[in-house]
Order: sequence, then structure tokens, then C-alpha cells
Amino acid sequence: MDVVRATLRGYGLEDDDAVHAARIVRAALHGFATLEAGGGFGIPLDIDESFARLVAVLDDGLATAVTGSD
Repeated sequence: MDVVRATLRGYGLEDDDAVHAARIVRAALHGFATLEAGGGFGIPLDIDESFARLVAVLDDGLATAVTGSD
């Protein structure tokens, strides 16, 4: 978790915001890996490209994360 927190600090996310961000990243990556392992991507399109786009979306989202939206 220290590595994740250090990475999220690079986006300016700390404390509760970092916990929420870590959950988001974990859910996205776990979901992708689970789908891939289970053969859930049936359309014959480059999975590595889809993963790269997922990472780019996460990066963009973390870079523009807004806090305190409760």
C-alpha cells in the first residue's frame, strides 16, 4: 500500500482522497484482469490496446480528481 500511496501523492491525492483513488484503481485493474482471465473479451480486438487505454483513462482521471464532492 505504501507504493500505491506514494504514486497517488504524485497526483496530489492524500488521506481519504488517496483511499478512494486506490479503490478506483484497484477495481479497474482487478476487473480488467478478471475479465481477461475468464475469456470475457470475446471481440477479436487487441487487448493490450484496451489495457493501455484503461491506464490512460485512470491517469487522466487521477490527474483531474476533484475532492469533497459528497
